[in-house]
Amino acid sequence: MFDYTNASVFDRSPESIFDLLHTIYDQKIFLEKKEDVSIPFPIIEMLDSHTFSTVEAMIVNMGIGERIVFEINESEYGEYQEQIEPLIRKLKDIGARFASNIF
Repeated sequence: MFDYTNASVFDRSPESIFDLLHTIYDQKIFLEKKEDVSIPFPIIEMLDSHTFSTVEAMIVNMGIGERIVFEINESEYGEYQEQIEPLIRKLKDIGARFASNIF
């Protein structure tokens, strides 16, 4: 799996998940790498309806759902499980996967 955190594609730290997805896509990481790409998706961002719907649309429009593995914080997951389960299902429906020992 490609770990973007060790990559030299960023000239600065990504400010949001949108920034991160755009940089990964714009830098053609999906074209140059065959590995899946692991991306942190903070629960607080996932719970924001605008952020979530924009990320969902970006994944569909970029055609990268099958290559995305979202990392979520296990302790945050436990705290917000009821609220984020439907969101996780939606992202799984478009091919995204999740990394944590709870899945």
